[in-house]
Amino acid sequence: MNVKGFKPKVVQDLLHISDQTFRYWRANLDYLPARPLFSAKDILVYRVFKLLIESRSLRVKYLKKFDRQHLFDWVYVNEYDEMKGFVLVLNDFSMTINFQTTDKIKNPYDINLYFLELANAVNQHLDAIHNFGD
Repeated sequence: MNVKGFKPKVVQDLLHISDQTFRYWRANLDYLPARPLFSAKDILVYRVFKLLIESRSLRVKYLKKFDRQHLFDWVYVNEYDEMKGFVLVLNDFSMTINFQTTDKIKNPYDINLYFLELANAVNQHLDAIHNFGD
């Protein structure tokens, strides 16, 4: 699949979200909300947002407080297989996003931290891209 970018409707289909949800996330979570096309890695970031919202019951209003560009930037420079060995850490106290390797998670019981293993997000993402159009 030689694609320069995915249109918003395709992103919605890959993530199984409504147009209204996507527009809301795009306006509030994307640091470049007017982009016309989305890369596969942009879509992975949206999948991470989806997992944080659905599995951790975090609200968009809460996630908006973090430097989401740091998440986009980190995803852009890392390979998919490499990302699988990391955990995304949202620090509620410092309002920062960090990444720790799965074998060296610091303070796993700190109530100020939210964790999301990226392996699940990456695997879901790659499966969705692979199965797109079936």
